[in-house]
Amino acid sequence: MTHPLELVVILGTAREGNQSSRVVPGIVDAARNRDWKTTVIEAADHAQSATDGKAGDEAFRSQLATADAFVLIAPEYNHSFPGELKILLDRQQGEFAHKPVGLVGVSAGSHGGIRAVEGLLPVLYTLRAVSVLPQVLIGGVGGLDDPFEPERHSKQLDAMLGELEFYADALATARRRR
Repeated sequence: MTHPLELVVILGTAREGNQSSRVVPGIVDAARNRDWKTTVIEAADHAQSATDGKAGDEAFRSQLATADAFVLIAPEYNHSFPGELKILLDRQQGEFAHKPVGLVGVSAGSHGGIRAVEGLLPVLYTLRAVSVLPQVLIGGVGGLDDPFEPERHSKQLDAMLGELEFYADALATARRRR
């Protein structure tokens, strides 16, 4: 890319006292170490009612529109991802199309949010987004001083960001040709 990659990180929970917000600084730092422009969007900052026409408002969509790539942080609640994340994704209007998405699953349990991440895949396919591998799965998040301290998490994150960069460049080229 000829300009710094613009990454939008979406924290997909509005739950007060959530542990997922603890992974945001590590993702933002890793992206900024690559000289990427990074914006963080929190589900808690947007209307949450499925019938509220302001959910996923114009400001939200404009932030999505300028993004080259996304990271969705999806905590696992009751074997799925939060409803407020689904509402935000449902309210977008094509901003995810043909753009790469990295998935970060977070859970208090040992599975690292895999069920939340797997539940997002059909939603992303429908949005015509491109999910990249590897996914970053952080289990036992409440007991970790630094969610990226276990070396495997930081290696997964670095690999995922590398894939986002590759696909952001390739898909930007493809979008320009359309």
